[in-house]
Amino acid sequence: MGQRRSTPPGTPYEPWRLESPQRQRRGLKRGLIIGAAVLAVALGVGGAVVLWPGGGEPDKPTTMAGDLFPADPANRADGREQGFNGVAAVGSTVVVVGGEFENFPTTPFRTQFLVSTDAGRTFDQATVRIAGGAASTTTGVPRRVAGSQAGWVALGDRPGGGTAVWTSRDGRTWERQPDSAGAAFEIGDRVNYVAAGQSGFLAVGHTSEKGDGSDAEPVAFISSDGTSWRRLDNGDLKMLKGSGTLSLVHAAVFGRGYLVQGARSPRQGVVRQLAWYSENGRSWEETAIPAPDRSAGLAVTGGSGGFVAARQVNAAAGPHAEVFTSTDGKEWTATGRIEVPGFQRLVGLTASPGGLTAVIATADAFTLMRSADGASWQQAGTAPKPPSRQYIDYTAVDQHTVLVGSEIGGDLNPVLEIRDAQGRAVSPPPGKLPGVITADRTVRSVAARSGTLVAVGSSGGDASLWTSSKGDDWRRAQGVTTRVGSQRLTGVTVGGAGWLAVGVTAAGGKVTPLAYTSPDGGTWQSVEYDKAFTPRSDDPLIPVTAAAGPKGYVIVGEDGLSAATWFSTDLKTWRRGTGAKKDDLTGDARAPRWLRGVVGGGFGFVGVGGAVEGGADRPAVWSSDDGTMWTRKNLPLPAGARKASFTQIAVKGTTLVATGIATGERGTTPFGYVSADGGKSWRETRLPAGKGPEHGITAMTATSQGFVVAGWTGPYGDGDLMVWRSADGRNWTSENPTGEGLSGPGVQELTGLTESGAGQVLGVGRSARPTSEEPVLWRGRG
Repeated sequence: MGQRRSTPPGTPYEPWRLESPQRQRRGLKRGLIIGAAVLAVALGVGGAVVLWPGGGEPDKPTTMAGDLFPADPANRADGREQGFNGVAAVGSTVVVVGGEFENFPTTPFRTQFLVSTDAGRTFDQATVRIAGGAASTTTGVPRRVAGSQAGWVALGDRPGGGTAVWTSRDGRTWERQPDSAGAAFEIGDRVNYVAAGQSGFLAVGHTSEKGDGSDAEPVAFISSDGTSWRRLDNGDLKMLKGSGTLSLVHAAVFGRGYLVQGARSPRQGVVRQLAWYSENGRSWEETAIPAPDRSAGLAVTGGSGGFVAARQVNAAAGPHAEVFTSTDGKEWTATGRIEVPGFQRLVGLTASPGGLTAVIATADAFTLMRSADGASWQQAGTAPKPPSRQYIDYTAVDQHTVLVGSEIGGDLNPVLEIRDAQGRAVSPPPGKLPGVITADRTVRSVAARSGTLVAVGSSGGDASLWTSSKGDDWRRAQGVTTRVGSQRLTGVTVGGAGWLAVGVTAAGGKVTPLAYTSPDGGTWQSVEYDKAFTPRSDDPLIPVTAAAGPKGYVIVGEDGLSAATWFSTDLKTWRRGTGAKKDDLTGDARAPRWLRGVVGGGFGFVGVGGAVEGGADRPAVWSSDDGTMWTRKNLPLPAGARKASFTQIAVKGTTLVATGIATGERGTTPFGYVSADGGKSWRETRLPAGKGPEHGITAMTATSQGFVVAGWTGPYGDGDLMVWRSADGRNWTSENPTGEGLSGPGVQELTGLTESGAGQVLGVGRSARPTSEEPVLWRGRG
C-alpha cells in the first residue's frame, strides 16, 4: 500500500467516530453528506450532446459501470478507510464490528459485522437488516459489542448524530433497531464499553457537554433486552464527588452483579483507576481493589469463578501485574502475579470458559498470557506491534485470543489477529474476507456541453475526471495528479472560460479545497488556491459545488459554521463572497449557515442550502447580482415539518426550482420551492413522497422538457431509486425505476444528472450492496 496518509505512526485515528457534539448538532443532523447527497451541478449554460438510438426510454436504462470508469493504474491504495472497533465471543461464536467509510467529512459508510462460528478460524459477513425490513448496507457504525446465551447487542454511531442500537439472537443476523431504541443516549454521551450478563446489558462511558471530555462525568445505561435502555447519570450513580472528571472505561459481569472501572482525574494530579460494584445496575458502591505501592493501571473482567482484577505495579525490580479475585465484587484476595520480560504496560484482561487472558505491551509486541484461575500464568504467544497499528478491543474464545483494530498504511486498514494457545496465527487477514474491503470507484457529478461529457469523482483515493462523447465510452482525463491524503471531486460545471471541477483533499485530519480547470474538458490542471480560500475557523473549509453564468463562475460550500462563496471571471483569480448583512453568510454555534447548490443566469447567481433559525433548520436561498455580494432569505418550513433544508437547485430560463428534504413526525419527505422571476420570489411546490419512511434528494437538472430530480426512498441504508419530473416546477410526477442497479438490497442512488440529448437525461451514481459497490449509468426521459 502506498504511504498516502500523513498522520504520524501510532496516532489514534478513528474516523468512523462522529464529530464533536457541537458539530453533530449543526452538521450531521442536517444531512451534510458530501458525495452521496452532493448536488449535481445545474448548468446555466451548455447544450445537448448525446442522442440515444430510437428516442424514448432505452431498452436497458441502467448500466453497471465498474468497467466504464477506469481507475488510475498507478493507484497503490484502495481509497477507502476501514476499521474494526469491537469484538465479543459467546461459546464458539465470535462477532467483530466496525465500518468502512471514505475519509471525507460525514460521507456515507458501510456497516460491518463479521461472524465466526468456529472460534475465529473462519469469518463471514453477518446479515444486517433494518428492524422488520430487508438487508441493509449502511445503518451506522457499531463501536462496541457484547453477547450472552440470551442474545447480543451492539452500540455505535447513528447517521445524523446520536447512538445506534443493533440486536441479534445468534450473532449471525443483526437488526438495526429504530432510533427510538437509542433515545436514552444523549448527544454528549460516549459509550466506552458494553457488557452482557444474566439480567441483560450494561453500557458505560461518560457524558461531556463541551464534547471534548474536559468536563466528563460518568454515565451508564442498563437494558434487559438491548432495545429499551435506561440512562443513569452521575446523579444516579453518585460516583464523581467534588471537582475533576470521571469516565467509566470498562465493565465486567459475574452472575447478576456488575463491576465497572473508571478513570478519575482531579483538577490537578495523576489519573486514578477506581472501581464500583452493583448488584442490580442501579445502586453502586466503590470497591477497594488492593493497590500495592507504585501501582498504576487497572484491568477488570468477569470469569467463571467471579471477578478478576489486575493492577500494574511499577516496582524497582521491574514492572509486573498483581492479580486479585472476588466472588462478590467487594472482598478481594491476592491471587497471582503476571511477569513478562520487557513488561511495559498492562493493556487489559478478558475471560472465556477456558480461563483468563491478559494482554501485556512490551517494546516490540503484545504478549498474551493465559491462566485457568488467575494464580499461575503461561505465555500464549505474541501479537505484532508495529508503530502504525492500534488495537482497540480484544476477547478470548476457546484457546484463541482475538484482537481487532486498525492500521495506518496507504489507507486505514482493518486489523484482525487471532492467535492460538501457542501464539500461531489462526485466521486469514481481513483483506482476504469477502466484502470487508471494497475499492473506491466513485462518480459524483456529471456535466455536458458541445459534444463533451465530463464526470468527476474519485478512484483509489485520488481525484478522478472522465470524459466521453456519447456516454458509453469513458476515458480518464489527463492532468490529474496524486497528492498526499485522499481526494474527491464533487461538482463540475462549464462556462465561457472553460471547465471547472471542485472537491476536497483529506490528509492528516485536515480538509482542504481542491479544484481543476480545463479549456476543453480533456486536459486539466490543478488550481492552487489563494488567500480567498483560507479557513476562518478551525473547522474545515469545504467547497461543495460550482456553477457558471454569463458573469463568471461561483463556488459554494461552507467554512466552519458559515456559508461560503467564491467568484471568478476567468478561473484564474478568485474573490471571497460577502453578505449584504453580517449574518447573511456568517454563522455561529447557535445559528449556522450552509450552501449546497448554486446556479447562474441572466439574473446573476442563486444558491440554496439552510440556516438555523429559532433552533430549527430552515430552507434558505441566497441571491447575488455579481457573485460577490450575497443576500440571504429564509423560506417557510413546509407544512408539518420540524426542520428542512435545500440540497439541489436547477434553472431553466428565469425559472428556478430548489428541492430538499423536510423532517416531520413520521420521517422525511421531499419538498421544493419554485421561482418564476430569477429568485426574487418563491412559492412552495410539493414532490410526491415514496413508500419508504425515509427519503433523500441526491441530484437534479434542468432539461429542454423541464426538470428532473433523483433521490431514494426506503429505510436508511436500504433505499431504492426514485425519480421526479416536472415541466414547470409546480406539478410533479414520480416513479420508482426497478432493475439491476436501481432497486433491491442495499443503496441505489444517482448523484449526478445532465441532459444528454433531446428528451434524454444521463445519470451517474452507485449501487452499493453489503459486500460490493459499483458505479452505475442511467438513461431516462427528460
